[in-house]
Amino acid sequence: MKKNTLVIFSKNINEVYNRKSALGSYIYSLTKLLNEFGSYTFNINGTDFTKINQTYSNIKLEQDNKPSAFFKKMFPSFIKSILKDILLFNSQKKIERKLLKLKSIDIVLEFYSYGSLVGYNIARTRNIPLILIYDAPILDEYLFFNNSKPFFYKIIQKREKQTLLGTTSIVVYSNPVKNYIHKITGKTLNIGVHQNVDFSRFEFINERIYGDKINIGFLGSFLKWHRVDLLVDAFIKLKKNGKNVSLFLLGDGEEFSNIKFKINNSEFRNDIILPGFVDNEVLFDFKKRIDIGVMPSSNWYGAPNKIFEYGAAKIAVVAPSTPTIVDLFENYKDLLLFENESFDSLYNALLKLVEDKELLKSLAENLHGKIKKNTPKKILLIFTTTY
Repeated sequence: MKKNTLVIFSKNINEVYNRKSALGSYIYSLTKLLNEFGSYTFNINGTDFTKINQTYSNIKLEQDNKPSAFFKKMFPSFIKSILKDILLFNSQKKIERKLLKLKSIDIVLEFYSYGSLVGYNIARTRNIPLILIYDAPILDEYLFFNNSKPFFYKIIQKREKQTLLGTTSIVVYSNPVKNYIHKITGKTLNIGVHQNVDFSRFEFINERIYGDKINIGFLGSFLKWHRVDLLVDAFIKLKKNGKNVSLFLLGDGEEFSNIKFKINNSEFRNDIILPGFVDNEVLFDFKKRIDIGVMPSSNWYGAPNKIFEYGAAKIAVVAPSTPTIVDLFENYKDLLLFENESFDSLYNALLKLVEDKELLKSLAENLHGKIKKNTPKKILLIFTTTY
């Protein structure tokens, strides 16, 4: 008999519909993969999974948890952040009441988000297993993006710990994150390691043709902490030093206009391809042209999703030496690491691969083999052996 699985993402119940959302797309693709296994049925935030279709347009969100324009103008930022959290808590309680009305739930699978007790409360009320996908250290992430603690810091901390201790099992994407959970809970919990990648974007390219010109690429969101600007600067220096290279920047985001302005004012703008968000066949064609894939920056816990996507496409990778990336990959065998946030280190890593095509090919081969060996199907084993 199939087990009915309730999938929860309480931060935004509609995000799973948006193909442009990295986390939403991951939730959708993982649910699709597990659904194909055959032993489970899935309901995401109250909607039958088979009735969900992702789109590429920006969707109006049912719960954006944002203060009104009036509050934005009239109150300082810390008041707005308090109001935003209160709206979020109320929204999460509303979701919880809605989901508790579902008649048949055998398992709760929650993609944990800031302030949530939704999965914990439902699993406890129904006396069923709670499996947690722990995407990021919640409070560390808040501090990173806001440069301050939330007003409800102790409440958020208590809810996170309560949820973690109430799980049957937890899935994280690296051992540093696993160790972090053990530290904040003071317990050794049942934690499995599996990368939180969007499996639908895994496109394996087994043969690659290299030309005289080396194509450097970035795939992803143009966000401040991704430091696409650092990559553009490193590329410009390569060009000024006479290297035969092109740059492909694929994606969009809040920094897109700034990056576009920077490129338009560069003497090498004709060597930089900036198509915006691309997907499916168009994205696949670009992947076939890129020789070096770059992660310009990350933080200690940042999930290196793009490294897996690059590796599947047999693209050599340059990435920052953060604890999570070092934990998952071998330097000088799988990829070429550089000091995070260091322009000189990033430039030298790119220069090394541009000047050494044999090393470039070797890294692409090694990473490709590793990704192929560790297929997404491993999540099935983690999921089906947790209770």
